[in-house]
Amino acid sequence: MKINKRTFITVCFLFGIALILTQFFALEGRIGGGHSYSSKRSSSSSSSSSSSSSSSDSSRSGSSSSRSSDSYSSSSSDSDSSRSTGSSSYSSGSRSDYGYDSRRSDYDHGYNDGRRDSRDYGSGGSGNSYYSGSGKMYTGDIDLLMKILIGLFMIPILFYIISKIRSVIPKKDYTTARREEPKEEPQEEEPGELVPMDASSRTTMISKLQKDDPHFSLPVFITFAQYIYSNSLIAAGEHHLKDMSVFLGPQAIQELKSKWTQYKNTRDIVIGTCALADIKLDKEDQNRIFILFESNYLVDSGSGGKPRKCYERSAWEFARACHVVSTGPDEPFEIKCKACGALFTQSEESSCPSCKEIFIRGEQVWYVRNIDIYDMTFTIPEISTEYPEEQGTQDPTVFQPGVKKELEKFIKDNPGFNTESFYNTVTQVFTNLQQAWSEQDINRIRLYETEPMFRSHLYWINQYKANGYRNVLDKPTIEEIELVKIQRDFFFDALTVRIRASMIDYMTDSNGKILGGNSKKPRPFSEYWTFIRRVGVKEKETEMGKCPNCSKDLELKDNGECVFCDARINGGEFGWILSLIEQDESYVS
Repeated sequence: MKINKRTFITVCFLFGIALILTQFFALEGRIGGGHSYSSKRSSSSSSSSSSSSSSSDSSRSGSSSSRSSDSYSSSSSDSDSSRSTGSSSYSSGSRSDYGYDSRRSDYDHGYNDGRRDSRDYGSGGSGNSYYSGSGKMYTGDIDLLMKILIGLFMIPILFYIISKIRSVIPKKDYTTARREEPKEEPQEEEPGELVPMDASSRTTMISKLQKDDPHFSLPVFITFAQYIYSNSLIAAGEHHLKDMSVFLGPQAIQELKSKWTQYKNTRDIVIGTCALADIKLDKEDQNRIFILFESNYLVDSGSGGKPRKCYERSAWEFARACHVVSTGPDEPFEIKCKACGALFTQSEESSCPSCKEIFIRGEQVWYVRNIDIYDMTFTIPEISTEYPEEQGTQDPTVFQPGVKKELEKFIKDNPGFNTESFYNTVTQVFTNLQQAWSEQDINRIRLYETEPMFRSHLYWINQYKANGYRNVLDKPTIEEIELVKIQRDFFFDALTVRIRASMIDYMTDSNGKILGGNSKKPRPFSEYWTFIRRVGVKEKETEMGKCPNCSKDLELKDNGECVFCDARINGGEFGWILSLIEQDESYVS
């Protein structure tokens, strides 16, 4: 049993006060009108002078309820006489039969000036309510009360001692389980590098975001994020970040300024990775989306402005007010004043140029709140020539729960959709992509990929070229295609399939020497591919290498538009296009 320290001190204090008061009243004769020491003092004073005895007799022969003033004075005189002859310091003379002292003590005489009424002491007989029987209170009664109080006072002391003894004696562990070590206080760890979200977490968080923003579409957002990323790097290279200030927060601007102090003229930006890393939702403030970028680009460095190729990995935090609803893919990346509709110029001004309405970032579109640059180097990253064993190829296919019902609903909403026709498109894109990759001519597949996907493939082909390597892919053969997931948002439909296939896969250097892989034996593998299409678009056969809008030879601008008709070719407006490739070991529905 453990005794609280404060409780123990309080109890000891109270019992100490009780003992002091008991002792005080016992000495003063306040308990029941008698002193605990009266009988002892009476016996020691029995040989006193006869004047004291006669004085007591005369006092007793008077009124039984009170003493007269004459007897009081006589007693006082006798007391003085008694003190002079060496009698007791507390009283002089003999005790009365009723158990009270008829002589004043020095204490009462000094502080009460000898004018105290005898009733304060108790006059004996039945006049004192504290008496019992004959009105006497014997020494044993006081001693018993003192013992009880002392005993009660010792109880908390004993409990306190026992608890201290028990606390230092180790307890026996009667179980075979290992005693748990004391838990350490959690320490805040510095956040490490972000990694791409798995498919399950990504689907869950996007669904939560779409409850408040039903128009949110991941393909639209990824395209927007790449636009902001590329244009921000260009502005940093020109040292004119104020041109992007409506899309960049103060922290993001400061980070870019600190990295581009010695570089300028950023160009030829190729984004290899643009992956969703995290989504944080806030019902009262701003929602945030974290995107991982991996890219390469040219910059001029030094006083001579020598071109250098930079390789960068970074995480960009996009933020927007929680109540804002997303715009569509056809809307230009611009911000208009809510009050007058004027276009906000990309400058550091914080108000509308026309009506001076205050501009607040994140109140209309996403803006970059912060940037963490993990790596920025001018060394060409090496490409591994090793061919590790494929992971997850033999694992069971991961299906979206209720995918069959979703397919039935999708076919009902899209009467022209045909599963077999869709699988043919998948096969065509798969085969042509392998050939374009092997020949390092990715432009031939641009018609069937989203712009972010195209730039990712272009990035890696450039990496192979920079290292003098070539990844040869030959005889691609699809063994099975399974529809595993259907997702639909306000602007796009997305179908995910698992492709089981095999092909010859090996790597050579610039001289044709095989560095890795096998040029004879096909390598089996499987991957999850996601295709997207604009909502409501009907199937349309398109000849390879031709614009699906004007049917002329396909020639695209940097933004993916046809140079002849300005139609955006790789935005899903004309059919299914490849949006994402995920490996077996990382895919979770």
